[in-house]
Amino acid sequence: MTSSHKMAANRANAQRSTGPRTAAGKASSRHNAAKHRLAVPVSALPALAQEMARLSEQIAAGSVNPLIQEAATRVAEAAIDVLRVRKARTQVFGDLMSALDESPPPPVEKRMLSLPSLPRPPIKRAMSRAYDQGGGPGMSRLWDAYALEEYQVTNRIRQIKTEYHEAQQAAKQHAQQLRLSWACLEKLERYERRALSRRRTALKALNALNGHASAAGDAEA
Repeated sequence: MTSSHKMAANRANAQRSTGPRTAAGKASSRHNAAKHRLAVPVSALPALAQEMARLSEQIAAGSVNPLIQEAATRVAEAAIDVLRVRKARTQVFGDLMSALDESPPPPVEKRMLSLPSLPRPPIKRAMSRAYDQGGGPGMSRLWDAYALEEYQVTNRIRQIKTEYHEAQQAAKQHAQQLRLSWACLEKLERYERRALSRRRTALKALNALNGHASAAGDAEA
């Protein structure tokens, strides 16, 4: 009997491994599902269903045996699934290569940011000199120049920090896109392995039926 600790561990593992958890990851997963539609059976897609019907007729080679016709349909469905997966993988791989080519430059570390220093307020000597040279207006010009420089430097610091934040976000989004692309490729590889396995199984069943049909025909002859 499974212990309560084992059940709790299983639930924790399931929560950690149940698909993408971030909003971006879930959105990308939905996009890939809608884009490739690999979870939709071939028979549910009109264009592919017609292709499957034509291919199954060729595989059945004109046989009127319903068992052979059904087996040929399974072979055709699995073969089309293999082609669907490979087409989807080619698209995802192309997207991945484009993302690698357009890789943003890595942002500098925060501790290495070069921020300009704010200007110091006028010292007493500068204020005295400005007063001696122009009185009250001279003092106003001195403080106006200080306020303007402080405003410009403050804006520059804010701009640098904004650019740093945007670079950080771009790097995170790019890394997330690469992770999702790799995950999608791994998923498509699993899809392909299953489709190939179904095709091999269907072909074995079809060959066995053809063998029985040939043996029965020889016996009747």
